[in-house]
Amino acid sequence: MTIYAKAGFHNDVDARLLTAEVDGEYLVFEGQQVLTPRHEALLSMLLISTMKAGVELQLDRQTTVDGLWKANAEKAMQKSAQWWQLNHYELMIESGMSEIPSEGKRGVGLFFTGGVDSAYSLCVNRGKVTHLINVQGLDIPLNDHQRQEQTNELLAQIAERESLELLQVRTNIRDMRLFNAAPWSITHGGVLGGIAHLFSRSLETVLIASSNVPGPYGSHPELDPLWSSSALNVVYDTPGVKRLDKVRRIAKEPYLVDLLKVCWENRATDLNCGICEKCVRTQCELAAAGVEAPASFPKGNLVARVDDLAEFKPHFKEQWNDIQRSVSSDELQNAIARLSQRSLAAGGQSRVQRLYRKTKAILASRADKMSTL
Repeated sequence: MTIYAKAGFHNDVDARLLTAEVDGEYLVFEGQQVLTPRHEALLSMLLISTMKAGVELQLDRQTTVDGLWKANAEKAMQKSAQWWQLNHYELMIESGMSEIPSEGKRGVGLFFTGGVDSAYSLCVNRGKVTHLINVQGLDIPLNDHQRQEQTNELLAQIAERESLELLQVRTNIRDMRLFNAAPWSITHGGVLGGIAHLFSRSLETVLIASSNVPGPYGSHPELDPLWSSSALNVVYDTPGVKRLDKVRRIAKEPYLVDLLKVCWENRATDLNCGICEKCVRTQCELAAAGVEAPASFPKGNLVARVDDLAEFKPHFKEQWNDIQRSVSSDELQNAIARLSQRSLAAGGQSRVQRLYRKTKAILASRADKMSTL
Protein backbone atom coordinates (compact mmCIF):
# COMPACT_ATOMS: atom_id res chain seq x y z
CA MET A 1 0.00 0.00 0.00
CA THR A 2 1.48 3.30 -1.12
CA ILE A 3 0.57 6.81 -0.04
CA TYR A 4 1.04 9.76 -2.38
CA ALA A 5 1.10 13.16 -0.71
CA LYS A 6 0.46 16.03 -3.10
CA ALA A 7 -0.28 19.73 -2.66
CA GLY A 8 -2.51 21.59 -5.13
CA PHE A 9 -3.74 25.15 -5.60
CA HIS A 10 -0.55 26.56 -4.12
CA ASN A 11 2.45 28.69 -4.87
CA ASP A 12 5.91 28.40 -3.35
CA VAL A 13 4.79 29.14 0.20
CA ASP A 14 1.00 28.86 0.18
CA ALA A 15 -1.26 25.80 0.07
CA ARG A 16 -4.91 25.62 1.04
CA LEU A 17 -5.76 22.32 -0.67
CA LEU A 18 -3.79 19.18 0.05
CA THR A 19 -4.50 15.76 -1.44
CA ALA A 20 -2.99 12.36 -0.71
CA GLU A 21 -3.60 9.09 -2.54
CA VAL A 22 -4.23 6.39 0.06
CA ASP A 23 -4.64 2.83 -1.13
CA GLY A 24 -6.36 3.95 -4.35
CA GLU A 25 -8.55 6.66 -2.77
CA TYR A 26 -7.98 10.39 -2.43
CA LEU A 27 -7.73 11.94 1.02
CA VAL A 28 -8.45 15.67 0.91
CA PHE A 29 -7.75 18.56 3.27
CA GLU A 30 -9.16 21.95 2.38
CA GLY A 31 -8.32 24.86 4.64
CA GLN A 32 -9.43 28.44 4.81
CA GLN A 33 -5.87 29.26 5.81
CA VAL A 34 -2.47 27.97 4.69
CA LEU A 35 -1.85 24.28 5.35
CA THR A 36 1.59 22.73 5.73
CA PRO A 37 1.95 19.41 3.83
CA ARG A 38 3.91 17.43 6.41
CA HIS A 39 4.35 13.66 6.21
CA GLU A 40 3.97 13.48 10.01
CA ALA A 41 0.37 14.62 9.52
CA LEU A 42 -0.57 11.77 7.17
CA LEU A 43 1.25 9.16 9.20
CA SER A 44 -0.29 10.21 12.53
CA MET A 45 -3.79 10.01 11.09
CA LEU A 46 -3.39 6.57 9.50
CA LEU A 47 -1.05 4.56 11.73
CA ILE A 48 -3.67 2.98 13.98
CA SER A 49 -5.96 2.13 11.05
CA THR A 50 -3.15 0.40 9.17
CA MET A 51 -2.26 -1.58 12.30
CA LYS A 52 -5.88 -2.71 12.54
CA ALA A 53 -6.02 -3.53 8.83
CA GLY A 54 -2.75 -5.48 8.96
CA VAL A 55 -0.99 -3.43 6.28
CA GLU A 56 2.21 -1.39 6.45
CA LEU A 57 2.25 2.32 5.85
CA GLN A 58 4.74 3.51 3.25
CA LEU A 59 5.40 6.87 1.65
CA ASP A 60 5.42 7.20 -2.12
CA ARG A 61 9.04 8.31 -2.37
CA GLN A 62 12.24 8.49 -0.38
CA THR A 63 11.73 11.13 2.26
CA THR A 64 12.45 11.77 5.91
CA VAL A 65 10.25 12.50 8.88
CA ASP A 66 11.11 14.28 12.09
CA GLY A 67 13.27 12.11 14.35
CA LEU A 68 11.34 12.95 17.53
CA TRP A 69 8.05 12.25 15.81
CA LYS A 70 9.28 8.85 14.62
CA ALA A 71 10.50 7.88 18.09
CA ASN A 72 7.16 8.97 19.55
CA ALA A 73 5.22 7.14 16.83
CA GLU A 74 6.99 3.89 17.68
CA LYS A 75 5.83 4.31 21.28
CA ALA A 76 2.30 5.13 20.09
CA MET A 77 2.26 1.96 18.00
CA GLN A 78 3.45 -0.12 20.95
CA LYS A 79 0.73 1.30 23.21
CA SER A 80 -1.93 0.82 20.54
CA ALA A 81 -0.88 -2.77 19.94
CA GLN A 82 -1.05 -3.45 23.68
CA TRP A 83 -4.35 -1.64 24.35
CA TRP A 84 -6.34 -2.81 21.34
CA GLN A 85 -4.51 -5.98 20.23
CA LEU A 86 -3.38 -4.46 16.92
CA ASN A 87 -0.64 -5.59 14.54
CA HIS A 88 2.63 -3.82 15.29
CA TYR A 89 5.11 -3.21 12.47
CA GLU A 90 8.33 -1.26 12.02
CA LEU A 91 8.14 2.12 10.32
CA MET A 92 10.56 1.84 7.38
CA ILE A 93 11.00 5.60 7.05
CA GLU A 94 14.18 7.65 7.36
CA SER A 95 14.21 10.25 10.09
CA GLY A 96 16.05 13.51 10.65
CA MET A 97 15.64 16.93 12.23
CA SER A 98 12.41 18.72 11.35
CA GLU A 99 12.64 22.20 9.89
CA ILE A 100 10.81 24.39 12.39
CA PRO A 101 8.76 27.16 10.71
CA SER A 102 10.21 30.58 11.41
CA GLU A 103 7.66 33.01 9.98
CA GLY A 104 7.25 35.08 13.12
CA LYS A 105 5.98 33.96 16.52
CA ARG A 106 3.77 30.89 16.40
CA GLY A 107 0.75 30.47 18.64
CA VAL A 108 -1.18 27.94 20.71
CA GLY A 109 -4.15 26.20 19.14
CA LEU A 110 -7.11 24.42 20.75
CA PHE A 111 -9.25 21.90 18.89
CA PHE A 112 -12.72 23.32 19.36
CA THR A 113 -16.18 21.93 18.60
CA GLY A 114 -18.27 24.01 20.98
CA GLY A 115 -18.77 20.98 23.24
CA VAL A 116 -18.20 20.66 26.97
CA ASP A 117 -14.59 19.45 26.85
CA SER A 118 -13.27 22.09 24.44
CA ALA A 119 -15.36 24.88 26.01
CA TYR A 120 -13.87 24.05 29.41
CA SER A 121 -10.33 24.04 27.97
CA LEU A 122 -11.04 27.45 26.46
CA CYS A 123 -12.18 28.80 29.84
CA VAL A 124 -9.11 27.64 31.74
CA ASN A 125 -6.57 28.54 29.03
CA ARG A 126 -7.53 32.16 28.37
CA GLY A 127 -4.42 34.21 27.80
CA LYS A 128 -2.60 31.14 26.50
CA VAL A 129 -4.70 29.97 23.54
CA THR A 130 -4.36 32.13 20.42
CA HIS A 131 -6.24 30.02 17.85
CA LEU A 132 -9.31 27.79 17.76
CA ILE A 133 -9.14 24.81 15.38
CA ASN A 134 -12.27 23.25 13.93
CA VAL A 135 -12.33 20.25 11.62
CA GLN A 136 -15.31 19.79 9.31
CA GLY A 137 -16.20 16.24 8.36
CA LEU A 138 -15.55 14.57 11.72
CA ASP A 139 -18.68 15.00 13.86
CA ILE A 140 -20.89 16.50 11.13
CA PRO A 141 -20.95 14.81 7.69
CA LEU A 142 -19.57 16.95 4.86
CA ASN A 143 -22.91 16.87 3.03
CA ASP A 144 -24.84 18.25 6.02
CA HIS A 145 -24.47 21.84 4.89
CA GLN A 146 -27.19 23.31 7.12
CA ARG A 147 -25.73 22.04 10.38
CA GLN A 148 -22.23 22.99 9.29
CA GLU A 149 -23.33 26.55 8.48
CA GLN A 150 -24.95 26.79 11.93
CA THR A 151 -21.74 25.49 13.49
CA ASN A 152 -19.65 28.01 11.56
CA GLU A 153 -21.82 30.85 12.88
CA LEU A 154 -21.43 29.54 16.43
CA LEU A 155 -17.65 29.22 16.09
CA ALA A 156 -17.32 32.68 14.57
CA GLN A 157 -19.24 34.20 17.51
CA ILE A 158 -16.99 32.52 20.05
CA ALA A 159 -13.77 33.38 18.21
CA GLU A 160 -14.82 37.02 17.95
CA ARG A 161 -15.92 37.17 21.60
CA GLU A 162 -12.59 35.68 22.73
CA SER A 163 -10.47 37.67 20.22
CA LEU A 164 -9.01 34.46 18.79
CA GLU A 165 -8.21 33.42 15.24
CA LEU A 166 -10.35 30.58 13.90
CA LEU A 167 -8.56 27.92 11.82
CA GLN A 168 -10.83 25.59 9.86
CA VAL A 169 -10.17 22.61 7.64
CA ARG A 170 -12.47 20.21 5.77
CA THR A 171 -11.51 16.57 5.30
CA ASN A 172 -13.07 13.38 3.96
CA ILE A 173 -10.94 11.09 6.13
CA ARG A 174 -13.98 9.48 7.77
CA ASP A 175 -15.12 8.32 4.33
CA MET A 176 -11.82 6.55 3.57
CA ARG A 177 -11.94 2.77 3.31
CA LEU A 178 -8.55 2.18 4.94
CA PHE A 179 -9.17 4.65 7.75
CA ASN A 180 -12.43 2.91 8.64
CA ALA A 181 -10.63 -0.38 9.22
CA ALA A 182 -10.44 0.76 12.86
CA PRO A 183 -13.26 2.34 14.92
CA TRP A 184 -13.35 6.10 15.45
CA SER A 185 -13.17 5.52 19.20
CA ILE A 186 -9.50 4.53 18.89
CA THR A 187 -8.41 6.61 15.87
CA HIS A 188 -9.67 10.12 16.63
CA GLY A 189 -6.69 11.19 18.75
CA GLY A 190 -4.29 10.39 15.91
CA VAL A 191 -6.47 12.31 13.47
CA LEU A 192 -6.38 15.41 15.67
CA GLY A 193 -2.65 15.03 16.24
CA GLY A 194 -2.09 14.72 12.50
CA ILE A 195 -4.26 17.69 11.59
CA ALA A 196 -2.34 19.75 14.17
CA HIS A 197 0.78 19.28 11.99
CA LEU A 198 -1.04 20.84 9.03
CA PHE A 199 -1.09 24.10 11.03
CA SER A 200 2.53 23.96 12.22
CA ARG A 201 3.32 27.09 10.18
CA SER A 202 1.06 29.05 12.56
CA LEU A 203 1.20 27.00 15.76
CA GLU A 204 3.93 25.62 18.01
CA THR A 205 1.57 23.95 20.52
CA VAL A 206 -1.87 22.38 20.04
CA LEU A 207 -4.22 21.38 22.87
CA ILE A 208 -6.59 18.42 22.67
CA ALA A 209 -9.28 18.76 25.34
CA SER A 210 -9.43 15.83 27.77
CA SER A 211 -12.30 13.33 27.70
CA ASN A 212 -13.80 12.11 30.96
CA VAL A 213 -14.21 8.56 29.58
CA PRO A 214 -12.48 5.48 30.99
CA GLY A 215 -9.55 4.43 28.83
CA PRO A 216 -7.93 3.21 26.83
CA TYR A 217 -9.47 5.66 24.40
CA GLY A 218 -8.29 7.17 21.10
CA SER A 219 -7.52 10.45 22.84
CA HIS A 220 -5.56 9.69 25.99
CA PRO A 221 -2.98 11.45 28.20
CA GLU A 222 -0.42 8.76 27.37
CA LEU A 223 -1.14 8.74 23.64
CA ASP A 224 -1.87 12.29 22.44
CA PRO A 225 1.59 13.73 23.29
CA LEU A 226 3.15 10.99 21.16
CA TRP A 227 1.95 12.73 18.00
CA SER A 228 4.39 15.57 18.78
CA SER A 229 7.50 16.43 16.78
CA SER A 230 10.43 18.83 17.07
CA ALA A 231 8.28 21.43 15.30
CA LEU A 232 4.99 20.91 17.13
CA ASN A 233 3.95 20.02 20.66
CA VAL A 234 0.64 18.15 21.04
CA VAL A 235 -0.84 18.36 24.55
CA TYR A 236 -3.67 16.40 26.22
CA ASP A 237 -5.23 19.25 28.14
CA THR A 238 -6.59 19.18 31.73
CA PRO A 239 -6.51 15.43 32.42
CA GLY A 240 -8.52 14.10 35.34
CA VAL A 241 -11.22 16.79 35.42
CA LYS A 242 -14.72 15.32 35.73
CA ARG A 243 -17.27 16.31 33.13
CA LEU A 244 -19.67 17.68 35.74
CA ASP A 245 -16.91 19.92 37.10
CA LYS A 246 -16.29 21.15 33.55
CA VAL A 247 -19.97 21.99 33.14
CA ARG A 248 -19.95 23.86 36.46
CA ARG A 249 -17.11 26.03 35.17
CA ILE A 250 -18.82 26.63 31.83
CA ALA A 251 -22.02 27.57 33.69
CA LYS A 252 -20.19 30.69 34.88
CA GLU A 253 -20.02 31.83 31.23
CA PRO A 254 -23.68 32.32 30.14
CA TYR A 255 -22.75 33.05 26.54
CA LEU A 256 -20.88 29.74 26.26
CA VAL A 257 -23.84 27.87 27.77
CA ASP A 258 -26.10 29.43 25.14
CA LEU A 259 -23.74 28.30 22.36
CA LEU A 260 -22.92 24.76 23.58
CA LYS A 261 -22.98 22.09 20.85
CA VAL A 262 -22.73 18.53 22.14
CA CYS A 263 -24.96 16.44 19.87
CA TRP A 264 -23.29 14.02 17.45
CA GLU A 265 -26.25 11.86 16.41
CA ASN A 266 -27.57 14.59 14.06
CA ARG A 267 -31.20 13.53 14.53
CA ALA A 268 -32.64 17.01 13.97
CA THR A 269 -31.85 20.20 12.09
CA ASP A 270 -30.99 21.87 15.41
CA LEU A 271 -27.37 21.55 16.47
CA ASN A 272 -28.57 19.83 19.66
CA CYS A 273 -31.49 17.45 19.23
CA GLY A 274 -32.21 17.61 22.97
CA ILE A 275 -33.30 13.97 23.28
CA CYS A 276 -30.25 11.77 22.61
CA GLU A 277 -28.30 10.41 25.58
CA LYS A 278 -25.53 12.98 25.31
CA CYS A 279 -27.93 15.90 24.98
CA VAL A 280 -29.98 14.72 27.96
CA ARG A 281 -26.88 14.04 30.04
CA THR A 282 -25.57 17.55 29.33
CA GLN A 283 -28.92 19.15 30.23
CA CYS A 284 -28.90 17.22 33.52
CA GLU A 285 -25.35 18.39 34.21
CA LEU A 286 -26.38 21.97 33.54
CA ALA A 287 -29.33 21.52 35.91
CA ALA A 288 -26.90 20.26 38.56
CA ALA A 289 -24.84 23.40 37.92
CA GLY A 290 -27.91 25.60 38.45
CA VAL A 291 -28.74 26.27 34.79
CA GLU A 292 -32.39 25.61 33.95
CA ALA A 293 -33.75 25.49 30.37
CA PRO A 294 -30.49 26.43 28.56
CA ALA A 295 -31.06 28.20 25.24
CA SER A 296 -28.72 25.79 23.46
CA PHE A 297 -31.28 22.95 23.75
CA PRO A 298 -34.90 22.68 22.56
CA LYS A 299 -37.49 23.34 25.25
CA GLY A 300 -38.94 20.28 26.93
CA ASN A 301 -39.50 18.39 30.18
CA LEU A 302 -36.12 17.12 31.37
CA VAL A 303 -37.55 14.38 33.59
CA ALA A 304 -39.56 13.06 30.63
CA ARG A 305 -36.43 13.14 28.45
CA VAL A 306 -34.52 11.06 30.99
CA ASP A 307 -37.42 8.60 31.16
CA ASP A 308 -37.45 8.36 27.35
CA LEU A 309 -33.83 7.16 27.25
CA ALA A 310 -33.54 3.40 26.81
CA GLU A 311 -30.17 3.18 28.56
CA PHE A 312 -26.70 4.67 28.82
CA LYS A 313 -23.44 2.95 27.92
CA PRO A 314 -21.43 1.48 30.83
CA HIS A 315 -18.56 3.95 30.46
CA PHE A 316 -20.97 6.83 31.22
CA LYS A 317 -22.14 5.27 34.49
CA GLU A 318 -19.82 7.39 36.65
CA GLN A 319 -20.99 10.59 34.95
CA TRP A 320 -24.65 9.73 35.55
CA ASN A 321 -23.85 8.83 39.18
CA ASP A 322 -22.22 12.26 39.63
CA ILE A 323 -25.32 13.93 38.22
CA GLN A 324 -27.73 11.95 40.40
CA ARG A 325 -25.80 12.95 43.53
CA SER A 326 -25.72 16.62 42.51
CA VAL A 327 -29.16 17.54 41.17
CA SER A 328 -31.53 19.16 43.66
CA SER A 329 -34.77 17.88 42.13
CA ASP A 330 -36.05 14.67 43.70
CA GLU A 331 -38.09 14.01 40.57
CA LEU A 332 -34.98 14.22 38.38
CA GLN A 333 -32.98 12.08 40.82
CA ASN A 334 -35.64 9.40 40.64
CA ALA A 335 -35.73 9.53 36.84
CA ILE A 336 -31.95 9.03 36.74
CA ALA A 337 -32.26 6.13 39.17
CA ARG A 338 -34.81 4.50 36.84
CA LEU A 339 -32.46 5.09 33.89
CA SER A 340 -29.61 3.45 35.79
CA GLN A 341 -31.78 0.42 36.47
CA ARG A 342 -32.71 0.15 32.78
CA SER A 343 -29.06 0.44 31.80
CA LEU A 344 -28.06 -2.25 34.29
CA ALA A 345 -30.76 -4.57 32.95
CA ALA A 346 -29.75 -3.82 29.36
CA GLY A 347 -26.23 -4.98 30.13
CA GLY A 348 -27.47 -8.56 30.12
CA GLN A 349 -29.41 -8.21 26.89
CA SER A 350 -28.33 -9.10 23.38
CA ARG A 351 -27.33 -6.42 20.89
CA VAL A 352 -30.63 -6.90 19.03
CA GLN A 353 -32.63 -6.42 22.23
CA ARG A 354 -30.70 -3.25 23.09
CA LEU A 355 -31.25 -1.87 19.58
CA TYR A 356 -34.98 -2.63 19.89
CA ARG A 357 -35.19 -0.79 23.23
CA LYS A 358 -33.31 2.22 21.87
CA THR A 359 -35.45 2.41 18.70
CA LYS A 360 -38.64 2.10 20.74
CA ALA A 361 -37.54 4.94 23.01
CA ILE A 362 -36.68 7.19 20.05
CA LEU A 363 -40.03 6.54 18.35
CA ALA A 364 -41.92 7.15 21.59
CA SER A 365 -40.08 10.43 22.08
CA ARG A 366 -40.84 11.58 18.53
CA ALA A 367 -44.50 10.61 18.89
CA ASP A 368 -44.74 12.61 22.10
CA LYS A 369 -43.11 15.58 20.42
CA MET A 370 -45.52 15.42 17.47
CA SER A 371 -48.53 15.28 19.83
CA THR A 372 -47.58 18.66 21.26
CA LEU A 373 -47.47 20.37 17.87
